[in-house]
Amino acid sequence: MGNYLSNLEYTLITVYFPVASGIGRPLLGYIADRIGRMRGIDLMMLGMVGGVLITVMGNLERSSLLLLGILLVGIMGGSTFPMFSALVGDVYGSKYSTANTSILYTGKILSGVLGSVVFSSLFQVNDLAGLIFLLLSTIASISLLEVLHRV
Repeated sequence: MGNYLSNLEYTLITVYFPVASGIGRPLLGYIADRIGRMRGIDLMMLGMVGGVLITVMGNLERSSLLLLGILLVGIMGGSTFPMFSALVGDVYGSKYSTANTSILYTGKILSGVLGSVVFSSLFQVNDLAGLIFLLLSTIASISLLEVLHRV
């Protein structure tokens, strides 16, 4: 996707994405403390879908929406691991917190590697196919989370 950005835009993204990620953690933690952990995770995931949608639209239109979408993904995405780690602690308690966190982190790494390989392969063949995969995988994650809410 960097091929579609100017040098200035690419520099901005590489600087503000990690900053947005760092800001998202305490911000969403604060919000989750006020509205509840599960509602906070729902908000975070909806923000991720919104960010991905805006990123896809910005990429397709070659507009500055791409920068806005990446900022939103950075804010919301930076808080995913701390929010889910806290949820695992809420559900399973502190007795096996190290083992539970290790399993959660291993899943995060595997999904990140596999998702990145599939996305980059699709994006190299056809950029629209890669963007659709990105959007559908995000929606599938949220749908699965919603089913787990009900269980």
